[in-house]
Amino acid sequence: MHFHSLIPSRFTAWLIVAVSVNLGVAAADPSSPKRGRRLSPVPAATGEENSATAEIAGLNSDLLQLTQELAELARQAGSLRSLARDIEFAGVDLTGGWQLTLPAGFEYPAEISRTADGRLEVDVRGVMRGTYRQDGRLIRVEIPSDERLTEFVWECVSPDQLVLIESPPVAKIGSDYRGATLKRLQK
Repeated sequence: MHFHSLIPSRFTAWLIVAVSVNLGVAAADPSSPKRGRRLSPVPAATGEENSATAEIAGLNSDLLQLTQELAELARQAGSLRSLARDIEFAGVDLTGGWQLTLPAGFEYPAEISRTADGRLEVDVRGVMRGTYRQDGRLIRVEIPSDERLTEFVWECVSPDQLVLIESPPVAKIGSDYRGATLKRLQK
């Protein structure tokens, strides 16, 4: 059995190019322990070697294109997942009684009601009180109880639970409230 029948020629050609590139990089890298070594002269390439090199170059180009296409597909899949989650929570009725749990463990009752113009009024003790706008799965403060505190953003993780994902800087309010939860009280 010949070596050529065990390993496809495209792989062999790709391997030769990869080793050559790595040797070239190592020779050019000042931190490489192989720097300064003289490489043996490479004999002139035959027609078969030129063909293999061209085939490897084509494979490398194909691989680069596939990698770029896969990255784009992954980005699109992420966008579709995000859009699906937004759609899932767009129609959820968030009105009713909730319980706020702060990261420090303190718990307070909260009430969410809908205003005439479709916004959400969050009535809760402390700095998170205000009028919010629902944007898919995100609920962003639009009119805070304290006009300086415009950074509150809640995320729907289920129809019965919201998590605070954005909060004003600690310098503004004295604490980092990210991670606070609102859990719907059972009716």
